Amino acid sequence: MTASRREFLQSSVAASAALALGQKVLAAQSDAGKGVPQRPLGRTGVPVSIVCLGGWHIGEAAKDDGEAAAIKLMHRALSEGSRSSTIAGTTTMV
Repeated sequence: MTASRREFLQSSVAASAALALGQKVLAAQSDAGKGVPQRPLGRTGVPVSIVCLGGWHIGEAAKDDGEAAAIKLMHRALSEGSRSSTIAGTTTMV
């Protein structure tokens, strides 16, 4: 199926906007060469890690291997530079 001129132009504009936004986000990212890279959070500018530890993983580690394993998992995430976690639709930052 061939795209109409209108569809082609809409796709081109959307792709250009996504590319420009992606470049801006990557330019703001900081990476000290160790741990998890960080990006500024919205207009606050607070640096946050680009990945976070999900609450499901903590609970699953505790269920399968005990509370000590869950605590070890959280400590590892912190030592690697993760400064946020999610639990059932919420986000917390350390």
